[in-house]
This record gives sequence, C-alpha cells and structure tokens, in this order.
Amino acid sequence: MSSARAKAEELLRAVGEARAELDRLQAEAESEMARVTARHALVVGGAQKALKAREKALIKHLKSKVVEVFDGDDTVRLESGVVTHTSEPRVRIPRDALERIKAAGWLEGIRVQESVDRGKVETWPDERLTVIGAERKDQEVYGYELADPVT
Repeated sequence: MSSARAKAEELLRAVGEARAELDRLQAEAESEMARVTARHALVVGGAQKALKAREKALIKHLKSKVVEVFDGDDTVRLESGVVTHTSEPRVRIPRDALERIKAAGWLEGIRVQESVDRGKVETWPDERLTVIGAERKDQEVYGYELADPVT
C-alpha cells in the first residue's frame, strides 16, 4: 500500500473512532437525561398541576369579580404583576352547522372526516355565519403577567 493510501487509512480510522466516541457519548448523555427526567417527572408534574390549579383559580376569581378588580379598566397593575381583561371575537357554531354548510355548498368549511372546519368557518363573513346558524360575538378573555421576582 502506498504511503498516501496508508495515511488516508490512518485518517479514516481516526474519523471512525471519533464518530464512535461521539455516538457513545451522545447515547450516554441521552440515557442520563432520561434518568434525570424520570427522577424529576413526578415532582415536575405535581408542580405543573399546582400551577394550572392556581391559574384556574385566578381566572375564576377575575371572572367573578370583574367589576371590583378591573373597575372599568382593561389592565390592572398589582404588586405581584398585571391582570388583564379583554374581549375577543369568537364564533359560536351550532351542532347542525355541518348540514347547513353542505346545503349551502361551502364545502371548504368541511374537513375530510366531515366535521366543521372551525378555523375556516371563523374567517367567513357574518352573512355566511347567519345562514348556518352561527354567530360572532365577543368573549371575555382574562390573563396575567408576573412581575420580576425580587432577589
């Protein structure tokens, strides 16, 4: 074998060894990350549930006390952050909308599995919504933004 081929063989072997080492290290890291994720899954899952419950309680309170909390404002700054109250247009689609859409020939509003394509129907003008018994009306939306934590 010529010296050029021998050098190419040496370099190719080095590349193969480096690739094998990288694969081994990646597999080891993935395995360790999976163990860490599994070890913390229960605690993290519990924290996620607690957060969702607290968010739900906040939104429920904001809905029930909208006048007292917002007093006509859309945004209220509190010590712990900001709460907001807005209104967004939402389309209410009746159960028989599918049949009405078919009858009107607006098949682009129907998914292949024959259900109403809400995303498509929500873009329709109000005249079309009226024909199928749907309506566009404002829905109140509540949110929050946490203040930066004090360190």
